[in-house]
Amino acid sequence: MSLIIKEILLVKKFIPIAFLMLVIFPIFLTGQMGNDGSMIIFYLIILVFTIMLPGTISMYESKYEKANAYLSITPYSKGQLVLCKYVFDIIVFVIITLIYFIETIIMPQYVASVKIIIIATAFLSMCLLRGFMIPVEFKFGYEKTKYISIIVVMLIGFGIPLFIKNIGIDFINNSFFNFFFSQPPYIFNILLFTGGIIMSIISYIISLLILRNKEL
Repeated sequence: MSLIIKEILLVKKFIPIAFLMLVIFPIFLTGQMGNDGSMIIFYLIILVFTIMLPGTISMYESKYEKANAYLSITPYSKGQLVLCKYVFDIIVFVIITLIYFIETIIMPQYVASVKIIIIATAFLSMCLLRGFMIPVEFKFGYEKTKYISIIVVMLIGFGIPLFIKNIGIDFINNSFFNFFFSQPPYIFNILLFTGGIIMSIISYIISLLILRNKEL
């Protein structure tokens, strides 16, 4: 728990800005994509914020080159040091989901409600993205990988909404999505959440192996 608190303290100055962005972002995305793209707004927000917040933590940690070395001599095992990264991501996911749900109640004209399957898809995508980024950061360090996160944030946050707006994709009436959502939702929900968990476990094992073989 103290390791999670450490992660939160590193981004405490960014939390008010992140909260403000969580309020403004849905309005901006709805304006760019219209109602037809409303069901992927939550998806985009999850991906952007699960890159930005952990990325901010990695940035602060990179300022202290021997931080991992000091942590390695504490009572915390390397497994705990790695696990806290994945637990923090899940905490961020849950908090953003709750805030978004509250916004759908307070501002339904700007923030569209989402189906559980969209939440599950966002969870899987987050696990895939972070499952790739965490081992890479452990291996090469934040300075060598930070531009990957910046590029991904820019593409997700601005590129996708503008792309959808310009080509005019009608997500709601798309035959593929109609077929997708016509299936029993619990099947896809279970598969998506399970896939995300499995991906995170595999990534955790890889990250732990990297940290154990790395000179601190």
